[in-house]
Amino acid sequence: MPLSAYINTRKQRLRKITRNLIRRWQTGVQTIDLLYDSMYCVLHSNLSGGEPTVTSGETHDLLNGKLDTELRRGVLVLAVLSQLRSPQYGYSLRQALAEQGMAIEEGTLYPLLRRLESQGLLASEWRIEEGPPRRYYALSPEGARHYQSLRASWSTLAATVNRLIADKKEVATPCTRTK
Repeated sequence: MPLSAYINTRKQRLRKITRNLIRRWQTGVQTIDLLYDSMYCVLHSNLSGGEPTVTSGETHDLLNGKLDTELRRGVLVLAVLSQLRSPQYGYSLRQALAEQGMAIEEGTLYPLLRRLESQGLLASEWRIEEGPPRRYYALSPEGARHYQSLRASWSTLAATVNRLIADKKEVATPCTRTK
């Protein structure tokens, strides 16, 4: 398909999505839901087929998945450093993290290990033991100091956030759109 035809087809598809979202807005769907729905539709629309359908549950799950990912990304360095107080190779580290509820993809873990090593927080060495050669990672002396500092920061931050999110007698109600 030539580029101009592809662009025209994509424009037509986005017009259909927009019309669908306007119809939903006119029936009283909250503005924030429309925003998330439109982002979802644009990301998941295809060039052939009917109107994309998005339920509010799907939108909620999509948003929560992204927010969960951001939250996990923020604590990943601390989680990895906590497991490298003794030497481990990448696969064993992935298993240790997963067993504790912090599953991590290889495509995330290995670049993170290389970055932490380049920052001087990890030391690595190749070992040939049972099986193929493996690169073992462990905290460097600088990494151990950094880990202790992050650990203290995390404790303070976690206590603060726990106070903020503790159940209160007053529950906030979501904003509603008026026509």
